[in-house]
Amino acid sequence: MTFEPIVKTYYDALEDGKIMAKKCRHCGKITYPPMPVCQECSKADLEWIELEKEAELLHVGPLADHFIWEKMKQYAPIGWGEVRIPNGPDISAVVIGVDDYENVNKRLPLKVEAEIVQDDGFKTVVYRIKE
Repeated sequence: MTFEPIVKTYYDALEDGKIMAKKCRHCGKITYPPMPVCQECSKADLEWIELEKEAELLHVGPLADHFIWEKMKQYAPIGWGEVRIPNGPDISAVVIGVDDYENVNKRLPLKVEAEIVQDDGFKTVVYRIKE
């Protein structure tokens, strides 16, 4: 399997409001973003799964200015956080609505919800704190 069909399937799913990952049928490891082989056991026997949109924020800090895409500035204040997806892996992601990192980190874990947003011609996944 080549990577291009995986990328197309992933972005087509985002267009439909779904966040997809790959799960290894051999060891059960979930890989996000999806890859053509398991990142744990290197097997290519993977199936698509849809990730839950509700998750937990485990840590958040500032997002370096050079990582902020022009269209992402409309969501400011934003940060860079570690997010635990219940039926998926822990991932690093943009977190919307964070302006006081110290205060937010004192209240962790916090519920967050994935949002699929348009950015420079493609969809991307960000998380928003639910309060």
